[in-house]
Amino acid sequence: MASTTRRLTHLLLESIAPLLIMVVGFLLYRPALDLMLFWDDIPHMLWLDTHLGGEYWLSSSGFPFYRPAAFTAWEILGHDAAALHTLSVGLHLINAVLVSALAHRLSHSHQAGFFAGLLFVTFPFSYQTVIPTPAQFHLWLTFGFLASAYLILVWLDHPQHWKLILAWVVAFWAIFSHENGMIAPLLIGLIILTAHPNQLPLRRADFELTRLRQNRLIVALAPIAFFALLYGLIWQIIPLDNDSTSLKTAALDVKIGQTLQAIGFPLAAQFRMFLDPQSGTALAWVSGCVALLIFGLWFYMQHRWPIHNDEGDTPPRASFEPTRLARLGLVWIPLAMLPAWLFLDVNYLLSNPRLHYLASVGVAWAWAGLLTAPLPRIAPRLLQPIVGVTGLIIALMVALPFIQSRLDEHHLLNDYYQEIADTAAVENQSLLVVNPPAYLAPRKPTFLLGAEGSVYLPDFVNLTDFLRLNDNDFPASAITNVARADDIIPATTRIYQVEAAGLDRATLSTYDRVLVSRQIGGDIFAPLAGIHLENAPISANPAADFGNGIILESLQIGSDETLSEITEKNILRLELVWQVQSPPTEPLEIFVHLMCDERLATDADGPPVGRLYPLEMWQSGERWQDFRYFIIPDGLYPPECLSVLVGLYNPVTGDRLPTTASISVE
Repeated sequence: MASTTRRLTHLLLESIAPLLIMVVGFLLYRPALDLMLFWDDIPHMLWLDTHLGGEYWLSSSGFPFYRPAAFTAWEILGHDAAALHTLSVGLHLINAVLVSALAHRLSHSHQAGFFAGLLFVTFPFSYQTVIPTPAQFHLWLTFGFLASAYLILVWLDHPQHWKLILAWVVAFWAIFSHENGMIAPLLIGLIILTAHPNQLPLRRADFELTRLRQNRLIVALAPIAFFALLYGLIWQIIPLDNDSTSLKTAALDVKIGQTLQAIGFPLAAQFRMFLDPQSGTALAWVSGCVALLIFGLWFYMQHRWPIHNDEGDTPPRASFEPTRLARLGLVWIPLAMLPAWLFLDVNYLLSNPRLHYLASVGVAWAWAGLLTAPLPRIAPRLLQPIVGVTGLIIALMVALPFIQSRLDEHHLLNDYYQEIADTAAVENQSLLVVNPPAYLAPRKPTFLLGAEGSVYLPDFVNLTDFLRLNDNDFPASAITNVARADDIIPATTRIYQVEAAGLDRATLSTYDRVLVSRQIGGDIFAPLAGIHLENAPISANPAADFGNGIILESLQIGSDETLSEITEKNILRLELVWQVQSPPTEPLEIFVHLMCDERLATDADGPPVGRLYPLEMWQSGERWQDFRYFIIPDGLYPPECLSVLVGLYNPVTGDRLPTTASISVE
């Protein structure tokens, strides 16, 4: 009865586990499919646009790396953001299934395969690999390694030439997708030697392979080694714009500490939850060393106390194989990370957690093997599934919210720039965006080392290039620019603005429209701050003529339905049309008061155009439509009592000019 139950359980896991792994991964990363192209996507795609037709196979001039295989896929898909993001998510899901299938094969445990796939697809630091499309370098690299190893294992079991040829093809693709492809023979060979012919033997005498097996292994791995050597040769002779071949061993303790943190990431998250170190290197080492200590104790217990089967006898060698899977994983991690430790600057490594994507295969295998390895005789048999499931749940409780929050941050920035794109797509009009966000950081980090935020538009990306890359129909005559105004930065420590030149306010008259970043609640928006009115008809009955060359032509107020719907707040938008017939000779400011009967509800004082453009800087005859926004707390002020009072005052003396204008809120 027990054996029948086990067989049914194994059959269920074998048929459903891959589907469950893909469903979890898809539900987790589904929001990434709706994102625009952003961050490194822009320079990558722009470089590709100048090297079409396979030229990237012959030259990497102007690009710091030689990665032609991935560029081939991008050229086929073009600038289609949805297709590129779909490819990224799809590759990640396929890699998770391959991780699961190889774990099952290496351990002869369906449970280990399921755990490994689930741990891999939800590995927290993979968010920076799956969400932005340039990280497909790492996705292709990992896919090629895993798929090639799996195909070779299948070929060794049932020699069919097409399987071996396909294994060589995917290995070639992986090697020419990323410079770490040069370690392909090492990692692929490690998998094969672990799994074939009857797993790595426990006795030294069993290491003698037959001549046939040796020949097959040589035949399988020799072309892969040749591809790696060929890539290395090309790497040395092709023009590159970096010094990636020089050793960078500074801060090696920090680099290794970041990887140790990845091995024991639930522990690192717990340390960060209760402690707030200035430098997390020491605690990152502690978290990783504690994880390694757990592995060490587990291996010792496996060796010290024999396990038992249903009859109380020592089981066959296959029962030890989940432990061997864990050992393979722990060997895989440093081998996968060695190039990054040796050839990358520590700051680059810390800011790019995606560099642990290949290593996360080993992390998943190590923990899956440990969580499913049989317990020693001294432990209750029922404890094994409890320990395994508990460990998996703890990892998921840390990883899933972390990835979800990163996706939320990307979507917050994505919505902002989608709004920019919708506003900018007007022919023959120029647009200035003030203080656009570049990076969104979490309020409190989850881990101890490395960047955790979401980069969207760094300073090396031109906004016009960004908009045109995301919209093939974006008008060529539309001109956009960004600027920084330090006095109106959104009040937050989480959103960092694009590093742009400081705003020269005297140049505002050269733009047709101006957007200014605003933070409302936890969201950031770019509502219109001003529209330059050059040819619009002038009102014959101005709302207020202040007698000093400044005229308020009109004012109207109403609900901003778009902002109100997005923020779920009651937001009013006031539109003022100003004309300066002659610039003032004395300091003047605008006051805009939202009144409830005789009480001041709130105000939006300051110069026009988002408080950016003082009246004394205007040219004679200049006209602008000035936008101001009010957030009205629900139920605090009845709409029928609200009105707006607009006027001018001297900020030095505080005296108001006698003329004012007012309008009621309908």
